[in-house]
Amino acid sequence: RLEVRGLQEGPVFRFIDVMLHAAKADGTTQPEEVAYIRQKATDLTQLEYSDEHIAWAIDRTEKLNSPRDFRIFGQGLTPDQSRVVLRAALAVVAADGTMTRAERKVISQLATGLSLDLDMIEKIMQPTDDMVPAE
Repeated sequence: RLEVRGLQEGPVFRFIDVMLHAAKADGTTQPEEVAYIRQKATDLTQLEYSDEHIAWAIDRTEKLNSPRDFRIFGQGLTPDQSRVVLRAALAVVAADGTMTRAERKVISQLATGLSLDLDMIEKIMQPTDDMVPAE
């Protein structure tokens, strides 16, 4: 997965990787999701990504199935970084204006995997300017 995204393991990779997984959650990739991920990935890495590259990466992202799959995203992250990662996933699934049952399930499983309280999701969904993970 690192080779697909051209990044090293760490908070920035996890931030982008979780957005790609969120976009894949319902099996349908929307142009708004791709555009959101492309913009955030470009902002974070200062690398230029095309919509085609992001769509290609989403297509090659495996579907998450087990609780362990979701816990991996939180390894080595601070609680603040975990909240930012969850907020990024929420932004992706909401980018097209709807949240499917499959997307809700992935967000819930991700929150649990990140050791975040599910009641916190409403608070995290509030738009902020801190949608960038701390290094």
